[in-house]
Amino acid sequence: MSFSDGEVIALTAHNGLYWSRVNRGGNRTNTIEASKNSLDRDSEFTVVNLKNGKIALKARSNGLYLSRINRGSINSIEAAKEVIDLSSEFKVIDRPLNKIALLADNDLYISVIDRGGIPFIEAEKNQIDIWSEFTVTVVRKK
Repeated sequence: MSFSDGEVIALTAHNGLYWSRVNRGGNRTNTIEASKNSLDRDSEFTVVNLKNGKIALKARSNGLYLSRINRGSINSIEAAKEVIDLSSEFKVIDRPLNKIALLADNDLYISVIDRGGIPFIEAEKNQIDIWSEFTVTVVRKK
């Protein structure tokens, strides 16, 4: 699946919920979770096509790029970077039924990881499974 530069998308996880930027306080103010029933600005991401064939995703709600943030043994995806760096680049892998998987800079697939009932988005899987496939909704074409 290819995206137009500047296209706004939303991603839906296997649980039927949209990725969303969530403020959990402390150092977890920009975590991405599969937790919204309906679209809003926290669930919308602007695509930036990179010269290396990868993409970056910019959260519309805070204007920051999604990035893999290493928190010890957890590789959290957060809307945390003002500038695109290696941890903000994701390789898109096409999947059936209008779905994609995203490979992070640590060579792990982005996936829903349930931690205490919270569906966090993290770069944690060695292989693609239903937890790491996401349905794309184009919110606004460029």
